[in-house]
Amino acid sequence: MPESQRTVRITVTLVTRNCADYALACAKTIPANEGFDQLFVIDQSDGDETEVAIRTLGDTRLRYIRTESRGVTRGRNLGAQLAQGDVIALTDDDCRVATDWIPTLARIFANDPEVAVVCGSVRVAEAVKNLGFTEHFEPHVREWKGRYPAFGRDRGITANLAARLDVLARVGALSLQLT
Repeated sequence: MPESQRTVRITVTLVTRNCADYALACAKTIPANEGFDQLFVIDQSDGDETEVAIRTLGDTRLRYIRTESRGVTRGRNLGAQLAQGDVIALTDDDCRVATDWIPTLARIFANDPEVAVVCGSVRVAEAVKNLGFTEHFEPHVREWKGRYPAFGRDRGITANLAARLDVLARVGALSLQLT
């Protein structure tokens, strides 16, 4: 199929717990992107602050999901189970995504049907840089085609990761503790 006719449907999943301000700040940056169908904010918080904050956004693509499960991987698995489309894109609540994030992912997946997983650079915002749970990431090797990356830094970081849902369905539940 010609490149101009291929479309990739993307679901964005943001898992958060007890970080209403971060989750809201991150979620506000995602709708600035063109080309995604769904945004799941999966909330594992103890209270309702995140729900109240997220409900102010009013984007019809946004779906707030409250869960009693704990752990970012469990939240991402839930997002993958609920996603309808071709690709799931993941980010973290302490991230702010670039306005070309989704279009870039869509272009990569549309142009090469063999691409299964894409991860990219992460630059830490000054506001959270010294809080101890963020990490800058810039891959040294840009493409791992036909082979797996060695353990270490080039394996990717889940704060900026996307995967084809059909590939995840074949390999089973996500185990995305790559950072």
